[in-house]
Amino acid sequence: MALMSGAALAQEATVPAQKLPPEQTPPTAPPTETPAETPVASAPDATEVATDAAGLSPKAFVEKAYQANEFEIALSQMALDKAIDPKIKVLAQQSLDAHTKVREGMISAVQSSESDMNFQQVWTDEQRRTLAELDVTKGAEFDARYLEVSTHNRSEAVELFEAYAATGTDAAVKTFATQSLPTLNSSEQAISAVEAAK
Repeated sequence: MALMSGAALAQEATVPAQKLPPEQTPPTAPPTETPAETPVASAPDATEVATDAAGLSPKAFVEKAYQANEFEIALSQMALDKAIDPKIKVLAQQSLDAHTKVREGMISAVQSSESDMNFQQVWTDEQRRTLAELDVTKGAEFDARYLEVSTHNRSEAVELFEAYAATGTDAAVKTFATQSLPTLNSSEQAISAVEAAK
């Protein structure tokens, strides 16, 4: 049984005490303090222990997908506020829409999954550093760095989703990965088009 509810998955790392439905989720921002430890789950069954060919259990895939997706949402929100190139702002809005759609699919997959989905919803150290760096970057330098970071993040996300879609062990999560790929690929192509136009 999935231990993490859909509302909990949409909840942001900076507000660990609240459980909000997706439509009430506050903007993504890096955590300011370390969240409490994840509660100990009951012993996993064989499905939860099984890993796919890429070496990821369903829970590990969803955790990585969650981090990548929420990071892209945070980047997009920051670009909407800070970018000076109108094309970057359009791209950021498209990205925000795309990754909000992926978030909704992830919530549905977690609710349908039979696997343990209890994990800490926190940024990686690298994501935290990158967001802090971008927060103090301005003007054309911000625009260039946003494109660079977003390109790298989206490329890694596509690879992650492709691997799980091909070899995943949890049916609900594998369906989510497969159904999210067109959205992720479209988002990756949009950023490539903006880069090519520069």
